[in-house]
Amino acid sequence: MTQSLPDAIVDEAIRWLIRLEMSDSNADICERFEQWHRQNPQHQLAWQRVKEMHAGFSSLPVKPIADTLDTLEERRAVSRRQLLKTLCVTGLLFGGGWFTQRHTPWQRLLADMSTVTGEQKNVTLADGTHVMLNTDSAITADLKSDLRRLVLHRGEIAVTTGTDSDYNPKRPFVVDTSFGRIQAIGTRFIVRLGQARARIHVQEGNVRLFDEGGNSQLMASGESFWLSDNGISTAATSIIPPDAWMQGVISGKNIPLGELLDELARYRTGVIDYSAEMADLLVSGVFHLKDTDQTLRFISQVHPVRVDFRTSYWVVVRPA
Repeated sequence: MTQSLPDAIVDEAIRWLIRLEMSDSNADICERFEQWHRQNPQHQLAWQRVKEMHAGFSSLPVKPIADTLDTLEERRAVSRRQLLKTLCVTGLLFGGGWFTQRHTPWQRLLADMSTVTGEQKNVTLADGTHVMLNTDSAITADLKSDLRRLVLHRGEIAVTTGTDSDYNPKRPFVVDTSFGRIQAIGTRFIVRLGQARARIHVQEGNVRLFDEGGNSQLMASGESFWLSDNGISTAATSIIPPDAWMQGVISGKNIPLGELLDELARYRTGVIDYSAEMADLLVSGVFHLKDTDQTLRFISQVHPVRVDFRTSYWVVVRPA
């Protein structure tokens, strides 16, 4: 069995790979890397795995990565999720089969249907089920057995179950995630898969949730729940409606800027960075998801914020 590694150690190995690629054999960097490498056997294993997946590349987009890393190191305010997203976009982590399936953006390469960052797609399955894939999503469909089954590998989908008219009785319909199963009961629902849990929102009808521990929960229209390693729990109501993305816009009054920027970040390559003091600033308007650059400029025009496009992959939002 492949030994798992803490995310923090994997992050460190990735950072060292980037530094060494761009240091031109700087003696100080090399010495500090050797100290880190010898410090812990897990460091050595993480480095081995990162090097193995990097071996498949003949080149890297060095300038954009270097610019982004410099800003990351200066700010030191970026989250692990944001850093990994940026590095994955630039291609550094492509092909890392050792990384857990729950977090790997290259899952879409193994999926039947997928979208890239910023793309949305509508598909109709053989049983009449309609599936809308949101940005950076991937699913696999299996409709050939007595169970109609989707696997959500990453991202977010909206499902309207089909009539399954070729079968009598109609076959059960389920969506499987890394945190548990969602069984549809003639319904429309949304599943959003995160790193630590999945959010399920029912638009119409009912669904039943099953966690990995065998517990279940019946959901009614309008309800939202979390599926996680810790079981099933009620999801708090969000200012941004769970189905807002289906219309291609986020609209409303008094939306916390941090929450809005986190949503916009899902639709663009790279990272949107903002300080804690900006997170609670309330904004109102109609914010389009198709052109996030234009949306960010719009925010800066109607609210007291400044938007700096530091690199192609790095945007900083700060007080005006």
